[in-house]
Amino acid sequence: MIENGKLNEQNLTRLRLTVDQLEERIRNQGISKIEDTKTAVVATFLFCGGLRHMIFLIHKHK
Repeated sequence: MIENGKLNEQNLTRLRLTVDQLEERIRNQGISKIEDTKTAVVATFLFCGGLRHMIFLIHKHK
């Protein structure tokens, strides 16, 4: 979703996430803004009954 501080909005749309939701996840990791993020990826798992679980991996620029 984010590579070298640049947001890929197509990926957000495909995952049905908003920029606000992503920014909230980033802030929860102690990063104040998207530009300070080196990479952000998400793994999505679908379970029986349609339950969706997402794991966010976020790395900050050093």
